[in-house]
Amino acid sequence: MGMMIAGSRKGKEVNHKIEPMRDLFMAIFFISIGMQITISSLVDNIGMIVILYLVFLVLIVLAVFVAYWVGNEKCRDGFLSAISLATMGEFAFIIANEALGFGAIDQSFYTSVVGAALMSMVILPFLSRYAPRIWDRSVDRCPRPVYAACCNVNAARERLYTRIYATSKKSRKTLYRSMTHAYINILAIIGLQIAFYFIIPFSIEWLSTNFGGTRDLWSIVMIVVNFVILMPPVYHLVNNVKFLDEMIIGGARRIAKREGNISEPGAIYQRFLEINTYLMVLILVAVIVIVSPNSVGLWQHIVVLALAVAVLVVFYLKKYWSAKNKRAKRENRGAPETDADDDSGDDL
Repeated sequence: MGMMIAGSRKGKEVNHKIEPMRDLFMAIFFISIGMQITISSLVDNIGMIVILYLVFLVLIVLAVFVAYWVGNEKCRDGFLSAISLATMGEFAFIIANEALGFGAIDQSFYTSVVGAALMSMVILPFLSRYAPRIWDRSVDRCPRPVYAACCNVNAARERLYTRIYATSKKSRKTLYRSMTHAYINILAIIGLQIAFYFIIPFSIEWLSTNFGGTRDLWSIVMIVVNFVILMPPVYHLVNNVKFLDEMIIGGARRIAKREGNISEPGAIYQRFLEINTYLMVLILVAVIVIVSPNSVGLWQHIVVLALAVAVLVVFYLKKYWSAKNKRAKRENRGAPETDADDDSGDDL
């Protein structure tokens, strides 16, 4: 509601009128939180408070740092920005208070969450002040092999973005949409596997009760269903990754042409493009199904994997015989061998 009002023409006027009420409710909120916490309860849960704060600190610093790194920003800037965000907001109080009200957590854990939030607020100014010194000393004392490996990874990342930036603006926009779609596909795969984790036991019990058959049979059926449903998002994910690969190759060729390099760039990326999409999808789906935890035994997964391999063999045999028949037709017509199928000889 606040976002809707802020975008209206009367937004400033409405904000001016509700500002006293907002300040009053904010004071009541923090006072109510503080009245539920005592010094003795904080002392009694000091161990859990420290653990929660350290977990929060490591995760948020890692998340922000990785986001900066993926965005092709400097590692030092990513670390400093991550440190500056290492504090729990008041929203943590709201979530913890709701969880306490619903009985999801007890009073000691609620006290630990509030204590960890207070600790993050107290320690943040000191972390922000000494963050540059922490980073510089960490770089100086880092073992040279580890430092060299990190530099190689950063160099590879910079080369990747250099090739991407060598493309047109329209291609880059298409790339960003493709990366967004890839992210959505990954979330869809994770959501499907979580859903099947809960659906498979219930479905096996219901199917065996209403339609007969053994539990092993219906376990295999449910794994096959999981296998089939996973194929569309994995297929789109592979296509998005291949599109990114094509952009990298195109950018590398433009850079090589601009620098007068006659060698063919992107050999590794080119080999990745040459892998059959359906083969890659089949392998990825099989790995996801086998790795994902569920209540089905290992041998049922092996049976489904064997079925998938059989389908793949049939697919390649059909493709092989089709290509062989095309070559035979071209030889009978006396036409040169080409990759494209030429049907113009049927009119002769």
